[in-house]
Amino acid sequence: MANILVRSPRFETFTMSASANSIKLELYIGGVLRYTIIKNSAPSSVVTFEIAELIRDYITQTFDGNYTTSTVSTASSNVKQYTGQDGTGNQGSPTAIDHIAFNGYGTFMEGSNPTITSPLWMVSKDVIKNGYYVYYPLNTSGKIPIITNAGSISYKTFATDATSATLTGADTINIVRVDCTKYGNGNKITFVNKFGGLQDLWFFP
Repeated sequence: MANILVRSPRFETFTMSASANSIKLELYIGGVLRYTIIKNSAPSSVVTFEIAELIRDYITQTFDGNYTTSTVSTASSNVKQYTGQDGTGNQGSPTAIDHIAFNGYGTFMEGSNPTITSPLWMVSKDVIKNGYYVYYPLNTSGKIPIITNAGSISYKTFATDATSATLTGADTINIVRVDCTKYGNGNKITFVNKFGGLQDLWFFP
């Protein structure tokens, strides 16, 4: 099972058997059959399905001040090959593929079919300082998105005076405090980052 990012294309590729003339992909999202796609193809050829856009139809991303998960619990593909066209004739042994889908994306450098590992801070490293850094006003608590071993998003809360937070067995994230009390306490936006987590970003005057 992979943790896939569905704001980038997700290609599932299969090689047709020597006797197959069509292939059918049944896409289950959250345990419910949502899409059935049939392709005719020559025996021994390679067939590709793109499923990311279909999965994203079932990810609802909202923010009302509460930090909630934004994943599809399971996105399962059941793939069957048939000797006849249009999914007819004798059926071969099905191939099952299971994913957990996150509303994130990969970069060109990450290549096709990007995935994320767990556990993981769902924020990007500072390429200059080579570490995890977030910037918050003085006396302000916050939350940092984390992907858990179970393949879901949780949020680690840190206190108003915290200067670091640690993910068990992994890196430490540095919380840089910015004193901007002369002109106000700054303005916060919350956005969906590249991993699909809700992340805070503060702007200071």
